[in-house]
Amino acid sequence: MEHNEWIGKFMGIVSMLLFIVANAYYPARLVANKYRPWPFVIAAFFNKYFNIHMWLNVGAFVFMSISAYYTDNRNTFLYVSMHINTGGLWRYHLSC
Repeated sequence: MEHNEWIGKFMGIVSMLLFIVANAYYPARLVANKYRPWPFVIAAFFNKYFNIHMWLNVGAFVFMSISAYYTDNRNTFLYVSMHINTGGLWRYHLSC
């Protein structure tokens, strides 16, 4: 598997970036909540961004699984990124 390790590293980087982009939803929503009531355009944006957020998280998980398959060692930075972005931000979800 050593010759395919670059695939795992590339997928790990893509996965980490997808987790970060996907989970920028919660801080953006917290900032926007301070300026309620929202115009229709802002509400439509957050509805669309929520769907994008969900699909980017699914895609990032798939890329992370591919990365885990091709790399022999654990990518600790990727797993920490996943747990911070998905599990750690649930407290923001409750306040939105």
